[in-house]
Amino acid sequence: MPTKKFRLALVQYFLSEDCKDKQRKYEEVPYLLEHEEQWQQLCTFITNVENFLALSERGHKFDLYRYWRSVTNASYSPDQVLIKTITESQMSTKEKMDTWSRAGSFFARNGAV
Repeated sequence: MPTKKFRLALVQYFLSEDCKDKQRKYEEVPYLLEHEEQWQQLCTFITNVENFLALSERGHKFDLYRYWRSVTNASYSPDQVLIKTITESQMSTKEKMDTWSRAGSFFARNGAV
C-alpha cells in the first residue's frame, strides 16, 4: 500500500511540467489530496480556474462536487476562493464571462455560495 510520502510525491509529479497527461492529472491529484486530507491544497487545486473548468466538464462533474463538499466539510470555502480567483484573474473579458457562467451553473446545481 502506498505511503503518504509516496502519494504526495505523485501529486508533485502530476503538478510538474514533466507530466504531459492532463487528463490523468485531473483524475489523480484531487483524489490523492482528498485521500491524504490535504484540504488546503485540494481547495487550491479545485479553485484554480484551469482545473475548475476541466473538472466541471462532463466526465468529472460528480468528482468535482464530491471534492467541493469534502473541502467545505473541512471548514474551507472553495466557493469564496473561486470567486476571488476569477475576480482577480488576468483573463480576457470573454474568458472571464465564460468562467463566471460555468461557475454560476456549478453553484446553482450544487447549492454553493
